[in-house]
Amino acid sequence: MGDDPVTARPLLRAFTGRMPPADVLDAIRSGDAAGVALYRALNVSSPTQLRELGMAVQRAALEGGQPTAIVAIDQQDQPVIIGIVLLGTVAVVVANILVDIGYAILDPRVRLT
Repeated sequence: MGDDPVTARPLLRAFTGRMPPADVLDAIRSGDAAGVALYRALNVSSPTQLRELGMAVQRAALEGGQPTAIVAIDQQDQPVIIGIVLLGTVAVVVANILVDIGYAILDPRVRLT
């Protein structure tokens, strides 16, 4: 790491609210931050609002002569994904059990033990 001041700066800035505060926009303009990290629960209310927020961040980068700003979005949907995978797994297990029972009913050679 060393004494290089660049290594101590965060790449992305996070904030609470629907629009970036002045200090975040100033950091983007000056090149102290490469962009923002957005969280659905803290920063996003609608697609229109998200577009306006993204435009404000990009405008700050342009005003400061910086490259296109990074806008990273963390949707925090892990519980939903886990629930969907669990539901799919249960559905496959239930379907396999029903198929086994169906074979036993339709084919007298198959016996459930």
